[in-house]
Amino acid sequence: MRVELWAAKLPVLGRIAWHHWLIVDRTDCYDRWEVWQTKGLTENSWGYLYRNLGARSAGVGNGEGWRIESWGGDEANYLRGRIEASPTAYPWRDRYVVVPGPNSNTYVQWVLREVHQLGWHGIGRGYVRHAGQSKA
Repeated sequence: MRVELWAAKLPVLGRIAWHHWLIVDRTDCYDRWEVWQTKGLTENSWGYLYRNLGARSAGVGNGEGWRIESWGGDEANYLRGRIEASPTAYPWRDRYVVVPGPNSNTYVQWVLREVHQLGWHGIGRGYVRHAGQSKA
């Protein structure tokens, strides 16, 4: 089992802003987890949080996505636990604001915590710190 971090350029803003998501990759299947700008598009949604809204590498309107990082072993198990608990644990699943967040990058940074820091293209990544919310 592995957990992967993916990104794709946003339409129009692709030079400065990327949409990030996470993949929980098991031997026989995978799940894509992300926050999207619209609520309730599928049965696998909790507010703005989705499981399997798109295919693994499907972009968001400005080309295909690409894998940035991959974790295995204990780190992957830790991240998988945070991801799979996020429908009830993620504090902003019912709120979405493009800037400053919470948005897709806020969700990914919340999951990753200290394991990985999103780069500057991850606009909204800092919302976790600035909102004064617990990173639980």
